[in-house]
Amino acid sequence: MDRIDGRPASSQAAPLSPASTERLDRLFQLYSSRVLAYAATRAKRPADADDIAGLAWVKACVTVHRLQGPDS
Repeated sequence: MDRIDGRPASSQAAPLSPASTERLDRLFQLYSSRVLAYAATRAKRPADADDIAGLAWVKACVTVHRLQGPDS
């Protein structure tokens, strides 16, 4: 079955490693309010800010293993 974005379900991202999970949790704790505030400035409707921020965190989940800089 294909996903909504047109990619086959088999091409979904692999599960996060324990280290990536911890790093993502740390990043979320540090930056979640900033990401939401930025999303609110970009949203056409205030109600969309949560969805925009959520999509940003989904992208972070997929790419957290490529981050090379410090979390701070």
